[in-house]
Order: sequence, then C-alpha cells, then structure tokens
Amino acid sequence: MVFRKGELVFKSSIQQRRFNCPFQLGNHKKCERPDRGEVMEVPVMEGDVVVMGTDGLLDNMYKSEIKEIVAAEKERSPEDLAWMIAHQAYCHSMDEYYASPFAIESALAGKEHQGGKVDDITVVVGKIIRHYDLQLST
Repeated sequence: MVFRKGELVFKSSIQQRRFNCPFQLGNHKKCERPDRGEVMEVPVMEGDVVVMGTDGLLDNMYKSEIKEIVAAEKERSPEDLAWMIAHQAYCHSMDEYYASPFAIESALAGKEHQGGKVDDITVVVGKIIRHYDLQLST
C-alpha cells in the first residue's frame, strides 16, 4: 500500500490461489518460485509512506485502520510505524470477538470464523525521501 498525505493511493491485489491459501514464494517444490512473483512499478513522491505486509496483517486489519495509524503518526520513523501496525494486527488476531477482515471473507466464502486470525504477522514500512535527505550513520 502507498499512502500520500494520509490517503491510500495504491494497493496491490490479494495474491492467493483460493480463499485462505495465499501464494508462497520460495524454493520448495510446493511454493511459487521467486521468479514467478508479481513485479509492480508504482510511482511515488517524496513523503509517501509504503506499507507492506503478510496475510497475517491484512487478515486482521482493514486498510482504513492502517491508514489511520499512518495519518495520525506521520512523524514517526518507519520502524515505529511498522511496530505500531504489527502490534495492532496482533491484538486483533487474539480477539475472538473482533469482526476481522478474515471473518468477513470467511463468511463470503461460506465458511464460519469469528474473531481475528492467529497467524504470522510481518510488516515493513518505508518512507520516500530525497536522496540528499539521507542521513548515513557510522
């Protein structure tokens, strides 16, 4: 996802074989090979915030919730934003009463699931800056 001035301006499509079966990139024979991964070029601007995550993130958080964190905490470092988003996703995953995105998608697929979905959660956040704004640490 790419956020610009607090608004979602790009999101990739969900990449899965079928409900609850996301693509798995890897070198194992049951995985999709890395060279078969989807490659995207997304125009970005200085100040944009890029949020990437595994299905454990998107099964437990709505894009609107991620947007709220990014917009409210825009002065935070990418690392802090990633931790905040991952923590919220984790809290939702443990809440058996939360109306999670996964619970909604389960119902649409004719399955029954209540609450968040316990899963691995990985979040990576980057901020687009000008080259000369880089501060190299020694």
